[in-house]
Amino acid sequence: MKLAFIVACGLLLALPPFGTAAVEVVAPRKSSPIIRLKILLGGKPQSGAKIEIYKYQLGPGQETKPRFSLFSDEQGIAVPPELAPGSYHIVASAEKDLHVDVYLDVVSEAPVKTSEFSMELVASPYPTVASPYATREQLVEKAESGLSVDRVQEFRGTIFDPSGAGIAGASVEVARAGTRGTGGIASLKSDSRGEFFAALPEGRYVAVIAAPGFRTLYLPFDVSSDGSKDFKVILRLGSTT
Repeated sequence: MKLAFIVACGLLLALPPFGTAAVEVVAPRKSSPIIRLKILLGGKPQSGAKIEIYKYQLGPGQETKPRFSLFSDEQGIAVPPELAPGSYHIVASAEKDLHVDVYLDVVSEAPVKTSEFSMELVASPYPTVASPYATREQLVEKAESGLSVDRVQEFRGTIFDPSGAGIAGASVEVARAGTRGTGGIASLKSDSRGEFFAALPEGRYVAVIAAPGFRTLYLPFDVSSDGSKDFKVILRLGSTT
């Protein structure tokens, strides 16, 4: 049986979220509780960029509302409040779909008092789920209208990380196409091998596939008797400079 190879691409190459090109993968970076961010555009400081900080945990996933929200100053600098130990997703964005993000593991025993990170804004026609300039409904609608749709007999597949290991506990939310993600049909998690399955009647759908530390994937598909593909989904980690 044929496989549909779906890749959730990072913003480094500014590719659609379900293209097939590989991207550079950057793991979460260790940080002290005190951080200093420098937001750049074309190598130059970017003032007025919006910065949102979300906390996430394996299992529960990422917070839906940012823990902190602030803007870069005239030198492109932003200094958030001190962060408690844990894992964080930091998103910087500006108008015209400029954005970049970084994942941090904050530890109290960091070798430096202040951790500094440069974040280079890039443009993409496909904003990330965390972007304040695009709602979840808008991203689902973009997925429905922007690219070709895979045809499957059954909605089943496997979710992998870039190394080829299955991602357990990834969330898979399925909605009917045309409802902008509000017509929920199925809500499930991948198993210990990263596999998922949902029995769906024939029709067109959009799946939202997410896991902490990875880019969210918006996947349009048709369930049809003449379909012939299972999904092999590769989620990509966030990237930064």
